[in-house]
Amino acid sequence: MTARTAQTIDEFADSIGWVFDGWRRALARFGRLLAVRTRLARVRRVTVDVVTYLRSPGTLADLSAPSIDSVAAFGVRALILGAVASIAVGWITTGAFGIAVARAVGALAWAAARLAILIALSPRGRSSHLRAFAAWACSLIPFMFGATEGLRLLTLAASAWLCLEGLIALGEHKRVAQTMVLWSFGGQASVIALGWLLRGGIAAIAALL
Repeated sequence: MTARTAQTIDEFADSIGWVFDGWRRALARFGRLLAVRTRLARVRRVTVDVVTYLRSPGTLADLSAPSIDSVAAFGVRALILGAVASIAVGWITTGAFGIAVARAVGALAWAAARLAILIALSPRGRSSHLRAFAAWACSLIPFMFGATEGLRLLTLAASAWLCLEGLIALGEHKRVAQTMVLWSFGGQASVIALGWLLRGGIAAIAALL
């Protein structure tokens, strides 16, 4: 084999390698593009499902099981996002990071307590418990905006309505659903009202002294 022939073979091999490298890079870019488009399509589907549910909670049962799961997962994320936002707002307004964190943890604890009460009051059976969990998780969406104490009270009322409508839509008897929501959400509302009354009373007594 002459030196010229060897050089030609090397140049041909380099050309083939360059072509394969180009194809590999092109396929990698195409794969990333498909992944982005897939994620965007998933976000769009979840957004449509969430908007549909918020506009008419009674249509929750009309959604497919994966769509209900997506709305429920979005609700849990909304609760966590609202808790983080409340920490930021509380820290900025009061300057006390510990108090802001304690309030956020309290909101999360109340959410867990509501779920426990809903499941405890739901009829026996795995399907009833799953309905209670789905209605609870989907109803958490308003807490995304519960960054302050006043907003949390409004979001609690909105969440109670969504939970009630969701339970009924998923097949729970109306009176049973009303009892479940009344005890789970009403208990928290009563504690909040009692706390406000106590603070108001203490402030009034302090003003008289």
